[in-house]
Amino acid sequence: MPANWEDLLWRPLHTVKATMDYQSDHPMDLCFEAGDIIDVLGIENDNWWNGCIVKGHNVKSKSFGSFPKIFVEIIEEPPQKPSKPKKITNPWFKDDLEKTLEQQSENSISKQKPIINSKPLVNPQPSVDKPPPPLPSREKLMMRQSSTKTIETVVPRNKSPIRQDLLNTNRPAIRRKNSSNSVSSEKSSKASTAFSIESETLVDEFEENPDPISRCLPIVDKDFEDYLDTSEYDFSTVDEYARETPESETKSEARLANYLTSVWDDDIYKLRAIFAWITDNITYDCDSFFSGKLSHKSAKDVLKTRTAVCAGYAELFYGLANEAGLRVWQISGNAKGAGFQAGDTIGPNDRAYAHAWNGALYKGEYLLIDSTWGAGHVNNNKFNKKFQPFYFLTSPTKFIYSHFPEQSSQQYLQPTITRKEFNNQPHYKSDFFNEGLRFLRFYGSVIEAIDDNIILNLEQSIDDGRINKVTAFLEWKGQRIDAFSQRLAIPGPNGGILHRLRIGCPTRGEGKLQLFYSKEGIKECPGICSILVKNSGTGAKYKQFAYQYTIPYSYTIIKPVYQTLGYGKRTHFEVILFNISSNKKIPEFVVYGPGMEMQTSLEIIDRNDSNRCITIARDIMLNFKGSWTLSVKKVQLMHFYKDLGVLHDGNSEDPVDGGLAYLMIVV
Repeated sequence: MPANWEDLLWRPLHTVKATMDYQSDHPMDLCFEAGDIIDVLGIENDNWWNGCIVKGHNVKSKSFGSFPKIFVEIIEEPPQKPSKPKKITNPWFKDDLEKTLEQQSENSISKQKPIINSKPLVNPQPSVDKPPPPLPSREKLMMRQSSTKTIETVVPRNKSPIRQDLLNTNRPAIRRKNSSNSVSSEKSSKASTAFSIESETLVDEFEENPDPISRCLPIVDKDFEDYLDTSEYDFSTVDEYARETPESETKSEARLANYLTSVWDDDIYKLRAIFAWITDNITYDCDSFFSGKLSHKSAKDVLKTRTAVCAGYAELFYGLANEAGLRVWQISGNAKGAGFQAGDTIGPNDRAYAHAWNGALYKGEYLLIDSTWGAGHVNNNKFNKKFQPFYFLTSPTKFIYSHFPEQSSQQYLQPTITRKEFNNQPHYKSDFFNEGLRFLRFYGSVIEAIDDNIILNLEQSIDDGRINKVTAFLEWKGQRIDAFSQRLAIPGPNGGILHRLRIGCPTRGEGKLQLFYSKEGIKECPGICSILVKNSGTGAKYKQFAYQYTIPYSYTIIKPVYQTLGYGKRTHFEVILFNISSNKKIPEFVVYGPGMEMQTSLEIIDRNDSNRCITIARDIMLNFKGSWTLSVKKVQLMHFYKDLGVLHDGNSEDPVDGGLAYLMIVV
């Protein structure tokens, strides 16, 4: 027997280092920050360890407790080395998380060790007379599993969720949408995590510098089965029914709630009907908001006046849902709403960004609803009505980027994030998530230029079959500087579509980078994100990018990218054409010399029929000074305006279809 039994009791099994912050409200958990050194004193189960901090930020507290092992890495190996856990990437990028979880124990949750006399994770205070349901204790927290449900298991083919006996109409039954717009797992499995293009290495740095929200998992209840994906539902029938509600049915909350919800079997359609009616019939009260003369409005008042600020929207949603017996409550906090700019910070008492929304518990999952933002947005002190279904039953892992509740428990995330982490997020808009976009590297709310330049790489998990682009411009000291936008033919680290943006800063200072998403065939270009840009350089290495114009072909210019090129030098021109089928005529790209007197066509150097893309290129000697143009060849090209850089057909003031694609000035 050893001489000192205490040595056995406190001898660590492992010594580990925290790879990211872990914060928790649970009294039995050990909280720490990235870089802390922890002794592992016990193994609770496959996913949780027990230990204490021996060196780091919290060492003075002599903290003991449990923590998830995915937040640390072993720096001193035990006798039998366990497999190193992978870090969990952002839950809203589904492929990443599912691949990680498949490598963990299939039944990790069911094997968790029960905690004796454990208290709930938090005890949220009710914000209205009907409090939100309490959060489950830690042993009931569940991680996202790969779904094995079919569409029919959610909405059976032989049962319409609409109760036809109560709805005297010939409206069609609800159906689920086919979920076929995401990048396939087969493509993902073949993707490389690093590749070289134009002598530049593109590496997925997401795990090296992770978004703090990527470590969070949504909290679920004991009834949870699978995560909700509202994009798989066709709500058109519900929305139409709600928006055509007769005025006679809106005389009271009880009557309106009964009309909107009694015809549906599933709670999701009841919630959607309430959401659709409120967003269509309630107008944001800009006069009260901007005058500062805000007064409390009950649900009855909002129903009568049909105007409200955010608190009124949330009050009415709760009132109608409560009448229908739905599990809904109100939440208050801050949001990056009207007036918020990239780089701004929101304090706990910042009334300018005070906001209210709703929480809901649906099939064991805590979800968020913002009917105010779902109705539209405020711009130039006016309310612009625009239905935004993104804010209906939104996952907490997406909602937290723009909404920060007063009570951390109402983030419905484990672990929760801090206000500092909330403020240090890019200003994402709903379409950033709708289009399945993510940055390959987490930049935070501010991007620092390197040598007066910035290169941003984004991966898109949704492929709708069209050639869509991410575009951007930089607001810089009163001028607008367009980014050079490219879509790459190489798949991203997760098999998605890669977009690249190049941005230059002409001087020292700071500006706002605004990102947009351009869909093929659609004129509207919604904003998706804004980030503050800072440049400590002098602007000496700034180069103006070549002008890009729209043509009716899907293309990306790979080289060259700058507007000013060298005289008497051989220059490589390279273009990728997308969505080219075997029977489709390939447009001819031509480089025109100064005065349009000479022309050289690009040649096919690579063809990828599986990805339906073709690469065309050619090296050209720039042996004349003046304007050189890369264009799609047209039969009738009558005039070229050098100063404007626009091709005309001689009969109209607009550029010809298939006209100028590219312009550079050679000096």
